[in-house]
Amino acid sequence: MKHISPKSLICVIACAVLFSSCFKQSLYIAKDYQKDYKYADAITYYKKSLDKNPSSEGVKGLAECYRVLRNYPMAELWYGKAYAMNNRDGEVAYQYAMMLKANGKYEEAKQFFGYFKNLQPQDSSFANEQIAGCEQAMQWQESPKDYDMVNRDDVNSRYSEFGMQQIEMEGEETFVFSSNRPGRNAEAGVAKENKAPYYELLGARMNDQERIDQIFQYRLGKNFPYHVATPTFTADYDTVYYTQTPVSKAEKESLNRLEIYYSVYNDSVWSDPMPFPYNNRAFSTGHPYLSEDGNTLYFISDIPGGQGGFDIYRTKKLDGLWQRPENLGTTINTRENEFYPIYNEGLLFFSSMGHVGMGGLDVFMARETGNSFATPENLEVPFNSAQDDFALFELPGTDGKQGFISSNRTGGSGGDDIYSFHYIEPLPPVYMLSFKPVDTEGNSVMKARFSDFAVYQTNNPGMLANEYTDVFGDVYYLLETGVDYSVKVSVPGYFEETMDIAWDEVIVKDTVIIKEDLPKQFGYVSELGIMIREIKAGKEYTINNIYFNFNSAKIRESAKLELIQLANLLLANPEVAVEIGSHCDSRGSDAYNLMLSEKRAKSVMEFLVEKGVEKARLSYQGYGETEILNECVNGVQCSDAKHEENRRTTFKITDNRFGMR
Repeated sequence: MKHISPKSLICVIACAVLFSSCFKQSLYIAKDYQKDYKYADAITYYKKSLDKNPSSEGVKGLAECYRVLRNYPMAELWYGKAYAMNNRDGEVAYQYAMMLKANGKYEEAKQFFGYFKNLQPQDSSFANEQIAGCEQAMQWQESPKDYDMVNRDDVNSRYSEFGMQQIEMEGEETFVFSSNRPGRNAEAGVAKENKAPYYELLGARMNDQERIDQIFQYRLGKNFPYHVATPTFTADYDTVYYTQTPVSKAEKESLNRLEIYYSVYNDSVWSDPMPFPYNNRAFSTGHPYLSEDGNTLYFISDIPGGQGGFDIYRTKKLDGLWQRPENLGTTINTRENEFYPIYNEGLLFFSSMGHVGMGGLDVFMARETGNSFATPENLEVPFNSAQDDFALFELPGTDGKQGFISSNRTGGSGGDDIYSFHYIEPLPPVYMLSFKPVDTEGNSVMKARFSDFAVYQTNNPGMLANEYTDVFGDVYYLLETGVDYSVKVSVPGYFEETMDIAWDEVIVKDTVIIKEDLPKQFGYVSELGIMIREIKAGKEYTINNIYFNFNSAKIRESAKLELIQLANLLLANPEVAVEIGSHCDSRGSDAYNLMLSEKRAKSVMEFLVEKGVEKARLSYQGYGETEILNECVNGVQCSDAKHEENRRTTFKITDNRFGMR
């Protein structure tokens, strides 16, 4: 072993102490920056500390900074590292699952929400909601709603733009939105949290091609040097409420808070900002939205006593004064943040990460019921994505079919982008019919092929139904609305059958998408079972509803329709010879019943001949009471209905003279 001098050993120890001191200094600086909401600076120093010593504290702090700045891919990366270093930290497991979900990795997210439940069983119900959100998201992605979502590249930049809305002042239509693109607000520097320019309001005008061709600074009185965003106007546009960061230059932006201000429009000029009466220096108040009548103001706040981070509140105006705000309660608010409330004709729209959703912020809608709101409904795809979706605005007069939404979803131009949405009316539905041929025992006839069917309009036999083949090769017949059809089935080895299909009796059993891209088109699928009878020597079939009155061989009027169908069946299958059989009940003597059944069988044969069936193809046989179907034999008391079951007529295939088709 090489000898180390005392002097060298002192140097080694000094270097180690210095190294440890530098690491701790970088970590302390990072934590101080994070505490002061200076996340960009905190990230720089967390990385410095991790270069020297990858501590779990530094990794977790770095992940949290990326999460707050909504850089979900980087947050996922570092929460994953933090979990690998300490898999007993419930908060890390939860945030890692949330970041996986926000990046659309739903199966992995479900797994880590499960780990979170094991670590914090008291939060199982919330974790289950998040798992349900993952499962729903995968389903919603498979069947998006009928809206076209377009990135407004005529507005968006590599910075952030959000909250587009339409206003009309002094007869001129203007669009207002918030942006932190540089070069507009020259008197301010950059925001401490992300080193990006401050948000300000911009105005825009649209040309005849519905493209933005003018963008200008939209000033509300004295332009505030820090963030200004989320304006909401009274119906006559004489007052506007909006969000500002209320920090003075003397405070050097030491606080990270939001406050609501309002300005009044007078002589074509907005007044200087005036504070909302429920601002408080101890917490944030922001994202105001006025009801159409101007008497209710919705907003967000993180005031203590709520459900979680930011909750949605509302205040009503009485005698010109805003009353004490009320929290909208647990139906709307969750342990996560709720943002960007918008109220329109009894519907509350807002964004949240706490309800069953797809990932980051999702847009929800809740219907007002009395003085409260029903359970929020997720607007699904394409309004929502795995990332943040918020600040929905419906264009006036479009019944929610057109408007704007903001999102940082994948594929955008920069940070947050503005998207326009437009409802695409689906094409008229297509009514689709398929057949399930079965034999008399109800078994599927597997040898039936598509070519064995012919479907035509009942009143226009020359008009065949169009055919449609799906991606699986299944064939359907397309029906015109309100039209009656008939189907002819000619399966080899079976009687040719014809069945009428009344339009008002067709029952839809399933709905399929036959055109997935917009405009969508749905197919309403009906399946009809159709019984076909096998042509096989010795095979006997009962003719439905061919009953005779007691002690009579006269055919009932109600039975003639059924016999006409039998005549048509035989005329359609001229190669088949049959025996008409008649059966009696047990009442009367055996000899008399045998004679009576002979008469009944003969009368049926004569009816068929009268309808055009060749007599040479027909024979008849009376069976008397030799083949009773139930317990009603000689000496047994039975009801008339029971006896009637035995007074039946059958036909038996005796010959297939021309061979199987």
